[in-house]
Amino acid sequence: MIEALRKIELVLELPGVEIREHVTGPVLDAMYPGEPLVTKVLDDGTSFTARYTSKIIRDFVLAAERPDHVWEPQTTKAALHFAKTANTVIVGGAYIGDHAIPMARVMKGKGVVHCFEPSPNADLLELNAKANGLENVLINRVGLWSNDETQLALVGDDSHAYPVIAGPGQKGAFEAVSIDGYGARQKLEKVDFILLDIEGGELEALTGSQRYLSQPPGQAPAILFEVHRSYTDWTNGLAATPIVQLLARHGYKIFALRD
Repeated sequence: MIEALRKIELVLELPGVEIREHVTGPVLDAMYPGEPLVTKVLDDGTSFTARYTSKIIRDFVLAAERPDHVWEPQTTKAALHFAKTANTVIVGGAYIGDHAIPMARVMKGKGVVHCFEPSPNADLLELNAKANGLENVLINRVGLWSNDETQLALVGDDSHAYPVIAGPGQKGAFEAVSIDGYGARQKLEKVDFILLDIEGGELEALTGSQRYLSQPPGQAPAILFEVHRSYTDWTNGLAATPIVQLLARHGYKIFALRD
């Protein structure tokens, strides 16, 4: 049935209609009621298990039989490029490991991927690390923020949940840490690569990593972060956004990468 849906997407054209959103997607959703677990293997043999709860996993299931990525192919390629020469990687918003697991695979035996995922998806991240025999994935079930004193909460569902500062006694609140504070506790003199996809929390996370951003070129981390219009106003151009200005002040050269 899944193969039939893939073929339909190749041949069916309805003016003004997004075929996946209105035809094949709803059919697939009906095939996976109750948010079950699904498992799929990438072309390099990496196994991924995910809960069928989001567009990300819908697209993953409908992808080629053995795709080369889970989600965001260009981000995956860029992340793997940096991971190949990295010893220490930090991933904020690690989700189920869609980027962290492939990076840990190429870093196996020489480096550690420090993951931050406060949502229940951390359980699937742990499952996927174990399924692929990766002991170099360190899972932190906390959020990343600009300091070590703030408590956060998530608003929204699954992969689209975004962090807000939690109110007193707010249900679902969780601890947050800064990259600088975490690095000091872990004795990380150098971080080679930082990957952030935390639905609008990227600026706060980088604000909390001044120690590493201030290191000289060649020692300061490479950084890959999401800018999403739902959380960042780039009406005046990406160069005018606070997160780009922050990195520019630290001497970074910024490139736009579009998935």
